[in-house]
Amino acid sequence: MSPAHSTRGSTGPTPTPERVDRRSPWSAALRMAAIAATIVTVVLLAFLWPTVTSTPKDLPVAVVGDQAAFDRVEAVMDQRAEESGDEAPFDLHRAGSRDEAVKQVQKREAYGAFVLPQQQGEQLEVLTASAANASVAQMLTSAGQAMATGQTQQAAAQAPAAQKAQILQQALANNAGFFFGY
Repeated sequence: MSPAHSTRGSTGPTPTPERVDRRSPWSAALRMAAIAATIVTVVLLAFLWPTVTSTPKDLPVAVVGDQAAFDRVEAVMDQRAEESGDEAPFDLHRAGSRDEAVKQVQKREAYGAFVLPQQQGEQLEVLTASAANASVAQMLTSAGQAMATGQTQQAAAQAPAAQKAQILQQALANNAGFFFGY
């Protein structure tokens, strides 16, 4: 008989030594930390990605003025959008009066309005719904300031030399009020 088949004193198979897990608990902890860091990174990117890639588009804005003035404003906005290589952020539509534009802003049908000057010497008025979105209100204010500056330059170019200084002084006074809320 071979020693493996010996029946002397043995009642079953020979015992094998137990396997000892020699891996450190630190490796499991590091693995879990890496997995947790990956999950947090993915969640963070999911929330930050829209803020990085989003741009304002098709924001409803009312324009108070006659059809010719509305067409000029729309053409200027489109031209500036083409120059910057972006789409125009505003979806312009006409409002019959300042009161109608105010109602549209209050009902949140429009983010704001441009009230175009009806007579010589009046200045452009920008109505905004600042509680709706502060960045859109800032965009509207900037666009209004750019339009007011363009109107002043156009008026100065068309005016006789004697009136140019007066137009520019009036524009500076109006723009100071625009910037400082006078």
